[in-house]
Amino acid sequence: MRESPVVSNWKLRLEFDLSAGWILGGEVSRVDIDLPSEGYHGILIGNRPNNWRRQVRMPLIQRVLAARLQRPEAEILVGFQDIDGSDLELVSFPRAITDQAERSARELARELSDELRRQRGF
Repeated sequence: MRESPVVSNWKLRLEFDLSAGWILGGEVSRVDIDLPSEGYHGILIGNRPNNWRRQVRMPLIQRVLAARLQRPEAEILVGFQDIDGSDLELVSFPRAITDQAERSARELARELSDELRRQRGF
């Protein structure tokens, strides 16, 4: 029983308003409470890409999950676990990384909006 995660939520939908009419959305497979640290683990279940720690989505998931749970970002770890419950890998990104990921996402949303306006002749 002590080894089992305390699951607080599953299939948790996340939305992040990037402005300019764009919302980034997704789903976290499971959210666990880490009793010793009182933090949370946002876990994606399934095959993990080799470069998952470098993907922009991971620090964004940490930021949005922290906002959704009303917890400091430093108390949120995100990562992957195999479908059979083995091989849990988690990381907590420093604020500089989550800030950069947010800037990148917002810049992409601006560029997409500009391109759509250009194509529509506005």
